[in-house]
Parts: sequence; C-alpha cells; structure tokens
Amino acid sequence: SSHFGVSKGPQGVCGGCSFFRFQGAHMAFLGRRPVRRTSAVLVHVAGLIGLCRLFGPSFLQLGQLATGPTTTPRRVAAPATSGFGGAGTASSIDTAAVLPLTGLVLLTAMALQRSERQGSGRVIVRGRNYEKNIKQKKGPAEMKAQAKKRKHLNAIIIQVREGGPDESINQPLNRVIKAALKDNVQRSTIDARIKKFVETKEAIFEVTFGGYSLGGAAIMVQCVTDNQNRTRMEVREVFKDANGAIGSEGCVDHLFTKQGVVCFEGVDEETVVEASLEADVEDCNAEDDGRVTVTTSPEALPSVQKVFEDQGLEWGRSEVEFTPMMPSELNEEAKYEVHRLIHNMRDLDDVTDVYTTAVGWEDVELNFDHYGAARPFAKKK
Repeated sequence: SSHFGVSKGPQGVCGGCSFFRFQGAHMAFLGRRPVRRTSAVLVHVAGLIGLCRLFGPSFLQLGQLATGPTTTPRRVAAPATSGFGGAGTASSIDTAAVLPLTGLVLLTAMALQRSERQGSGRVIVRGRNYEKNIKQKKGPAEMKAQAKKRKHLNAIIIQVREGGPDESINQPLNRVIKAALKDNVQRSTIDARIKKFVETKEAIFEVTFGGYSLGGAAIMVQCVTDNQNRTRMEVREVFKDANGAIGSEGCVDHLFTKQGVVCFEGVDEETVVEASLEADVEDCNAEDDGRVTVTTSPEALPSVQKVFEDQGLEWGRSEVEFTPMMPSELNEEAKYEVHRLIHNMRDLDDVTDVYTTAVGWEDVELNFDHYGAARPFAKKK
C-alpha cells in the first residue's frame, strides 16, 4: 500500500526493532508529525510490553547477569501453559530487569527519529518497492512528460510571437497546437499560456548554450526564456555540478547538423515516399520499429509540412533538431555524468531541448537519493 511502509534503519527493519516487523507502518496516513510520532511510539511500546510479558523470566536472567550473583532469591511465577498473560508472567520485575527494556525503547526512539525527513513533517517510506517502482520509474517518467509539455508551450509562444494568436491565420501556430494536443497537453493550459503572453506582453528570447561534459562530449542546450542572465547562470551551474564546463557562444555548433525532421507512425513507407515527391525532401528512411522519418532543411520544413497536410498524412513528430556529426565514445563514468547532466538540464524550466555527441549514455542507470536528486558517479567497490 502507498500509505504504509517499513522504514529501514541500520538493522534492516524499523531500526533496532527487527523482531517486530509490522511496527514500521508508523501510521503515515495520520495528520501532522506529533500525532504520527505519538502513534508510532505507542505501537513500539505496545510491542515491547507484549514481549516483556512473554519473556519476563528471560529479562530477569539478563538483569542477573548485569548486576552479578545475589543471595536474595527472586520470586518468579511458573510458566503459563498458553497465552501471553495469566499465571505464567513474572510477578515482579526489579530495576535490573528494566535495563534491557529501557535500552530497547531508546533504540526504537533513535530509529524513529532517523526515519523522519527533517523539516518535512512526514515519515520517509523506503524499501525495494519505493526504490525501484516509484523513484526510478515514475519520477523520470513524470519529468519527461513535464519536459515535453514545456517544450510544446515554448513552441506555441514562439509561433504566437512570430504570427499572432489567431490559429486560422497563423498556420504554424495551428500545427504546433495540434502537436501539443496530441501529446496530451490540455487545451485550457494552452489557452491560458497564450492569454498570459498576449496580455502581459512578455519579452521571450530563444537562447542556445554550448559546452562540454566530462570526457569531452559536446552538449548543446536550447532555451526559451524571459531572462537570459538567469538562464545562463542556471545552465552554468548544471554544467559545473556534472564536472562539465559551459563554453562561448557557438562553440559546439560545428559538431552538429541542423535539419528538419518529420516522423510518421503507422503510415506505409510507399505512401510517404509518393507524397515526398512533391516536397523539398532530402531523405526518407524506414526504421526497424515501423516509423518513417523524412529529413529536410530547416527552412523548407514548413512547406514540407503543408505538402503532407494536403495529402492527408498526419505525422507523429515534426521539428528542427540537431544531429551529431562525430559521435563521442566515453567510459562508464563519463557516460554516467553525461546522463546526470542532461537529466538535471531538462529539469530547468527554461530548457527546451538538449543535444549531445555522446553515445550510450541512455543505457547507464542513474542513482537517486531520498529527495529524488541524481547522485554523482561512484565507483563500484
């Protein structure tokens, strides 16, 4: 369940209380932290009391070992035939017998304190299910969806700036809105963004930054921003954090080829080829997964799109992208840092696209901390 989980401590299950596995739930569905902490302590204490009543004689023996032999006999009731209570429990527990119990309570409190996230007011739920299914799968998927949404909205604003907000007149705007709707961007979100841009008269700039990652792979970052200085500072920090460096303007442009791309899914290759004869198309390739990709120059992309529209063909993706001219082969550490750099770069609000000459970096799995941030590369022991 998403509301219950076992908080791992230094001994695997619920801190020091590895003998009581179900105490780690901690009542995560309750209100604020004091209520949860109180309920968790009560659960632990109830378990300890039950164990004390069950193993009363054992606690007394531990107490005798701690305090040394004594000549005064201790009164302990005979073991019960069944159950936790009754005649089988100890008739009295002296101060020495309470010492082990006190130690267990302190261990429990320490484990509970470590299991809480500082300042958040909630208990961190960890374990294999959280690590594999939520953090490493759902988190990156949501980030990818947000990046795609941000990219569509930036493209829409650029077209509004170039040709106005009227879709019936501005055909490029109509195309990018259709592409956004196809990728599940809400129409209300699109209208609200256009309205904000028109009413506030935002100054929007398209900015491209270049740099190099660890290992010397080229990185190109495309941004749409209203504050170039802020965006440059954020991009520089991401480069620095991943052991890379931002370069001067245009420093990596010669390492990429700029081209227009139109990608079809579920359309026969011959149909695309026939339609391409009437357009200024440079190449047409069929992929192994059934997709058909048409490439053209960036300047001819709008006219190619119109030709396909007139033929009644609907593409899955159409944009201007940068293709690396000389792929860069990197070692394991460099691939990891490239992946971490691109992951953190796409998390920035102003970033639209990130391109790199590195190959194989997508096959390297990132390691995340408890707050969802990608950890730096760590060599395997």
